[in-house]
Amino acid sequence: MDSSLPEDRKDALLKEMNARCTNIHVVQEKLQRKYIKNKVIELKLNTYQF
Repeated sequence: MDSSLPEDRKDALLKEMNARCTNIHVVQEKLQRKYIKNKVIELKLNTYQF
């Protein structure tokens, strides 16, 4: 994160990143379960570790 940003902006960005990244992990897990039998898709999903 940019150290020249005001503290309140840093806090806002951190909260936003945490909210979005948490969602990414949930979606990735759902996709991995959905495509567990498709090895091509499974390998592709595993390359995107967030």
